[in-house]
Amino acid sequence: MEKQLVKEDELLLALTECRHLKETIAAMREQLEAMRHARDDSAQMAAAAASDEILQLRSTVVAMRDEMEDKIFSSKEKLEEERRAHRNEVQQLQQAIRTLRDALQDKPKAMVE
Repeated sequence: MEKQLVKEDELLLALTECRHLKETIAAMREQLEAMRHARDDSAQMAAAAASDEILQLRSTVVAMRDEMEDKIFSSKEKLEEERRAHRNEVQQLQQAIRTLRDALQDKPKAMVE
Protein backbone atom coordinates (compact mmCIF):
# COMPACT_ATOMS: atom_id res chain seq x y z
CA MET A 1 0.00 0.00 0.00
CA GLU A 2 2.83 2.33 0.75
CA LYS A 3 4.23 1.72 -2.71
CA GLN A 4 0.91 2.61 -4.14
CA LEU A 5 0.82 5.87 -2.18
CA VAL A 6 4.31 6.69 -3.39
CA LYS A 7 3.24 5.99 -6.97
CA GLU A 8 0.14 8.12 -6.49
CA ASP A 9 2.28 10.94 -5.03
CA GLU A 10 4.68 10.64 -7.96
CA LEU A 11 1.75 10.65 -10.36
CA LEU A 12 0.26 13.68 -8.61
CA LEU A 13 3.61 15.48 -8.77
CA ALA A 14 3.97 14.58 -12.46
CA LEU A 15 0.45 15.83 -13.21
CA THR A 16 1.09 19.00 -11.23
CA GLU A 17 4.37 19.54 -13.07
CA CYS A 18 2.63 18.86 -16.38
CA ARG A 19 -0.10 21.41 -15.52
CA HIS A 20 2.55 23.99 -14.55
CA LEU A 21 4.42 23.33 -17.79
CA LYS A 22 1.21 23.76 -19.81
CA GLU A 23 0.48 27.01 -17.97
CA THR A 24 4.04 28.18 -18.64
CA ILE A 25 3.71 27.28 -22.32
CA ALA A 26 0.38 29.13 -22.53
CA ALA A 27 1.88 32.20 -20.84
CA MET A 28 4.87 32.12 -23.18
CA ARG A 29 2.54 31.81 -26.19
CA GLU A 30 0.60 34.85 -25.00
CA GLN A 31 3.84 36.80 -24.59
CA LEU A 32 4.97 35.72 -28.04
CA GLU A 33 1.65 36.81 -29.55
CA ALA A 34 1.85 40.12 -27.72
CA MET A 35 5.38 40.60 -29.04
CA ARG A 36 4.22 39.76 -32.58
CA HIS A 37 1.37 42.26 -32.34
CA ALA A 38 3.71 44.90 -30.96
CA ARG A 39 6.19 44.21 -33.78
CA ASP A 40 3.43 44.36 -36.40
CA ASP A 41 2.06 47.58 -34.91
CA SER A 42 5.54 49.05 -34.84
CA ALA A 43 6.14 48.05 -38.46
CA GLN A 44 2.82 49.57 -39.53
CA MET A 45 3.59 52.79 -37.68
CA ALA A 46 7.04 52.93 -39.27
CA ALA A 47 5.55 52.31 -42.71
CA ALA A 48 2.94 55.02 -42.16
CA ALA A 49 5.59 57.47 -40.97
CA ALA A 50 7.77 56.65 -43.98
CA SER A 51 4.80 57.10 -46.29
CA ASP A 52 4.00 60.48 -44.73
CA GLU A 53 7.61 61.55 -45.06
CA ILE A 54 7.66 60.47 -48.71
CA LEU A 55 4.51 62.51 -49.38
CA GLN A 56 6.02 65.54 -47.66
CA LEU A 57 9.26 65.19 -49.61
CA ARG A 58 7.37 64.85 -52.89
CA SER A 59 5.35 67.93 -52.05
CA THR A 60 8.54 69.82 -51.22
CA VAL A 61 10.15 68.70 -54.48
CA VAL A 62 7.11 69.81 -56.49
CA ALA A 63 7.07 73.20 -54.73
CA MET A 64 10.80 73.68 -55.28
CA ARG A 65 10.49 72.64 -58.93
CA ASP A 66 7.65 75.12 -59.44
CA GLU A 67 9.66 77.86 -57.77
CA MET A 68 12.71 77.04 -59.88
CA GLU A 69 10.65 77.04 -63.09
CA ASP A 70 9.12 80.40 -62.11
CA LYS A 71 12.58 81.84 -61.53
CA ILE A 72 13.84 80.45 -64.83
CA PHE A 73 10.84 81.92 -66.65
CA SER A 74 11.31 85.26 -64.89
CA SER A 75 15.02 85.26 -65.72
CA LYS A 76 14.30 84.46 -69.37
CA GLU A 77 11.77 87.30 -69.53
CA LYS A 78 14.20 89.71 -67.92
CA LEU A 79 16.97 88.62 -70.30
CA GLU A 80 14.67 89.07 -73.29
CA GLU A 81 13.70 92.56 -72.08
CA GLU A 82 17.36 93.47 -71.71
CA ARG A 83 18.08 92.13 -75.21
CA ARG A 84 15.21 94.21 -76.65
CA ALA A 85 16.46 97.29 -74.82
CA HIS A 86 19.98 96.62 -76.11
CA ARG A 87 18.72 96.16 -79.69
CA ASN A 88 16.72 99.39 -79.42
CA GLU A 89 19.76 101.24 -78.11
CA VAL A 90 21.92 99.83 -80.91
CA GLN A 91 19.30 100.86 -83.48
CA GLN A 92 19.11 104.36 -82.00
CA LEU A 93 22.89 104.67 -82.03
CA GLN A 94 23.05 103.42 -85.62
CA GLN A 95 20.37 105.93 -86.61
CA ALA A 96 22.31 108.70 -84.85
CA ILE A 97 25.46 107.63 -86.71
CA ARG A 98 23.58 107.72 -90.04
CA THR A 99 22.17 111.13 -89.23
CA LEU A 100 25.60 112.49 -88.25
CA ARG A 101 27.20 110.91 -91.31
CA ASP A 102 24.57 112.44 -93.56
CA ALA A 103 25.06 115.79 -91.84
CA LEU A 104 28.83 115.55 -92.34
CA GLN A 105 28.42 114.55 -95.96
CA ASP A 106 26.03 117.44 -96.61
CA LYS A 107 28.28 119.99 -94.87
CA PRO A 108 31.11 119.93 -97.41
CA LYS A 109 28.58 120.35 -100.21
CA ALA A 110 27.17 123.40 -98.48
CA MET A 111 30.65 124.84 -98.01
CA VAL A 112 31.53 124.38 -101.65
CA GLU A 113 28.45 126.08 -102.95
